[in-house]
Amino acid sequence: MSTISLDALCARFPPVDAFASGEESLVILVSDPADPMVPERRAAVVDLDWAGTAMLSAELPGAQRFIEAVPAQDRESPPVVCVVTAGGQLTRVDSLGRLSRGQVVEEQDGPLFFGRLCASLTTGSDWYLGGMSRQLYRGDRAGVVWIRADEETLDETMSSEQPAFYGLAEAGEGNLIAVGGAGEIWLREGPHWRRIESGTDVMLNAITPVPGHGHLTCGAAGVLLNLRSPAEISFVEHRIGPEFLSAITTFAGSTFVAAPSGLHRFEYNGSFRHVGPVAGSIGAYLLVAGANVLWLVGSKRIGRTVDGETWVWKNTSDFTVLPPA
Repeated sequence: MSTISLDALCARFPPVDAFASGEESLVILVSDPADPMVPERRAAVVDLDWAGTAMLSAELPGAQRFIEAVPAQDRESPPVVCVVTAGGQLTRVDSLGRLSRGQVVEEQDGPLFFGRLCASLTTGSDWYLGGMSRQLYRGDRAGVVWIRADEETLDETMSSEQPAFYGLAEAGEGNLIAVGGAGEIWLREGPHWRRIESGTDVMLNAITPVPGHGHLTCGAAGVLLNLRSPAEISFVEHRIGPEFLSAITTFAGSTFVAAPSGLHRFEYNGSFRHVGPVAGSIGAYLLVAGANVLWLVGSKRIGRTVDGETWVWKNTSDFTVLPPA
């Protein structure tokens, strides 16, 4: 590939996932949609520097879904990038751009049978991948060894598309919360799962812990819920309207929710208060927190903040994408 602008690249492959690799650097996964009707699907990994340059570090066949920085199998080597398809195939990209491939689980027992992967969560020691039919897999942090973690949740009947895990979050002491289709909320305490009544039947697709205040989860029709405990779940009032709330994260004491109308900020003062939309955020949809910076990424604009209040924006046309060295 010759030198192009990030805007031109994103016009072909929209951003689907990203992680912060430093205070002024970001690794973005761009990809064709996971649609079998699209021929010759492809994806790419882009290392972006806020100064205005980017490097195409890998081009991948097929549509991709998640990207993480994981430890190398050789402890003396630098971390590698691991990319996962919605069907459960894994590709590792080392610092020299070399690729190696694997699988979360065998085809007949995994996403290619039970449906696509829709949720990803990394903790201090584990990596979780969840998806349709409430399938869930726990891997080591390097993404090498995977086991099933869905013995009490998996819907093996596949009689409906509603059972699914779309969002995952830690719930303290090694526990997990999963949210999904038809307003489903599941809590794992120790080795056991139990379902919690949410009070809604709309899709819940993202969840974030809010220190001291439980969790917030968002979804379709503008639904935003505060889960203070399994027995205390309440709707959060806001002025966004019945939009599809696609992403949520907590940063610098505020909670941010992504919607078609832009990124919206919430603060807690006895209850959650909708501060309003972030200026300039319309069209950006990937929320990436890390390295003391919150990023918001879209096909046309990328923003960053270090305090949750003041945002700096650049157009993707401002970034030049260089071919691999």
